[in-house]
Amino acid sequence: MPTEALLGSSLCLAEACLRHMDAYEGEGWQHWHRDRPHWQEHPLRTQYIHALIYLADVDESTHCFSISPEAVDQPILDKEAQLARGGMVDLHGPAGTVVLFNLSVLHAATIRPTPQERKSVQIYYGRRDQPHLSNHTTMPARLWRNHPDPEIRAFYSVLNPKSRAFASAFGIDDTPPSP
Repeated sequence: MPTEALLGSSLCLAEACLRHMDAYEGEGWQHWHRDRPHWQEHPLRTQYIHALIYLADVDESTHCFSISPEAVDQPILDKEAQLARGGMVDLHGPAGTVVLFNLSVLHAATIRPTPQERKSVQIYYGRRDQPHLSNHTTMPARLWRNHPDPEIRAFYSVLNPKSRAFASAFGIDDTPPSP
């Protein structure tokens, strides 16, 4: 799996979500950010990989995902300096296009005046030996505890506090230890 090769370790699901961006009539805007700091212990400076899958066609007339490219051997810069050095690249493609990126790289949703909706699936992958990424996705016990395939159980085994609270509320006390 390419994502596992990039991370250099066995994967876990860190978060999964659906995103819907409505048609928009206002001024265009972007909120440039990094989801996490660069992880200096990794040769690609990444601890988590984000897969964004467009469920609608995305082009110059619609909302899109944008990134400011950087190389792993370049210094890490603040937002303004990175945008000046790397620029802003809008990523377009037909429904089904997958954007795979290090969530530590500067990126933004580019909001444009458009009659089109943008729908996407966003999947965040992490390393099983690293802490959970967010509290947004609840991992069901049928995947991390009850699934017959040990690889499936391991993929869903990095539980966030929300998943642990749900498990506890339903009397499940044998949650996997935190990394």
